[in-house]
Amino acid sequence: MKRKDDFLIKKVGERSFLFLKEKEDAPEADGTMFAMNETGRFVWDLLETEQTEYGIIVTVLREYFADSQDDPALVGMVEADIRALLKQMSEAGAIEA
Repeated sequence: MKRKDDFLIKKVGERSFLFLKEKEDAPEADGTMFAMNETGRFVWDLLETEQTEYGIIVTVLREYFADSQDDPALVGMVEADIRALLKQMSEAGAIEA
């Protein structure tokens, strides 16, 4: 999966906001899609290049939870959170499979 070029990201404080770029044929489509925390922004940046769901999960675990990767509850929580984020991005049309 990879992010689409039709979206912009803007950081405001601790949050990043994903916007659909305005197009000539659909100016009403311009608007905030959703807000992301630091981890969401990290995932968005990863999606600049082709990624797998598993690869994203492993990379997030290494980046944010290097000392706790042996905790099955934590790994399960991270997996669920990343899957939910990717689903939200997919439903918004921000990523392609």
